[in-house]
Amino acid sequence: MQKEKFLAQLEPRFRMPEGYQIGYYRNQRGRIRYGVLKAQNERAYAIFTSGLAANIEMDFENAVTLAEMGITTYFIERYGEGGSDRPHEGQFRQRPALIEPAEYAHDLLQFVAHIKANLDGDKPLMLIGVCYGSLMALHSCLVDDHVFDCCFLTSPMLGLKWLNGAESEWVFPVGPETDMEYVGKARNWSWPLAQKLIASDATSHDTFRGPVRHLWLRQYPKLRIGGFTYGFIHRSSLGVARLFDTGGLEQITTRVVLISASEDVINDNNRHSEAATQLPNAKQYTIQGARHGLWRETDEYRDQLLHYLLEELDRMLKQEVRRRF
Repeated sequence: MQKEKFLAQLEPRFRMPEGYQIGYYRNQRGRIRYGVLKAQNERAYAIFTSGLAANIEMDFENAVTLAEMGITTYFIERYGEGGSDRPHEGQFRQRPALIEPAEYAHDLLQFVAHIKANLDGDKPLMLIGVCYGSLMALHSCLVDDHVFDCCFLTSPMLGLKWLNGAESEWVFPVGPETDMEYVGKARNWSWPLAQKLIASDATSHDTFRGPVRHLWLRQYPKLRIGGFTYGFIHRSSLGVARLFDTGGLEQITTRVVLISASEDVINDNNRHSEAATQLPNAKQYTIQGARHGLWRETDEYRDQLLHYLLEELDRMLKQEVRRRF
């Protein structure tokens, strides 16, 4: 489909907003893509890191929403996802990168150093994490606990519901022969698969926001990425175990807000509650009736999420002391 025709079929809110800028920065792994929308009435900054298989195109609407709240937000991809460089080619190009959350955390902090010249040190800096991005966010605080004024984590990947959240059951040995193997029914992205996922979306009630990511993937093959592999789950679970089993959470003094969706079919909300008790400065909220994808849920649930975010923004703006990086 021609680009112009594709964009014409998208609702205006799902297209790239005016003023949105896309850039790249290079770390030790390769070239990483990011997008930023500057708020006209800028009050704060945010780094937005999403879940597995994310791309910056799927969050254009969220960029506008945050800008209208006065938050200039940088949407950052990870190595191996979206339009960033990939570690695999050929038949394995869609397989997730085999990188532990702690390694991605270093990449995230390098990005903050990359953009720090653009940040006013008198304004708060928030880290917004979604699912796997939340796991990565907590590890970034373990690396340096004096960068972000708040970590705002939605549907955090701190224990998979379908594996009962028991690390002893999902930190399993892997090797070269299983690292790249898909788990269960996971497989490469394809439009027929996407149509099935859209028809029975267990992650959002919204029939307009829910399919947006798939529409972009259909149009731009280079953005496509498949599902969980054994190697990805293994490395993710090692990251979870480090947070819970070695006192990692107790070392994080950064303000952490955890937002759970009561109808999350992917992550175990009990682990969110456990994390909230171990983190020294944490608050947990549960949005009743909401599904996993809170940022692409219907307004009934998404507005509650934004209410909690606005509360945190107001709290940060009242603080006189800012964290420094």
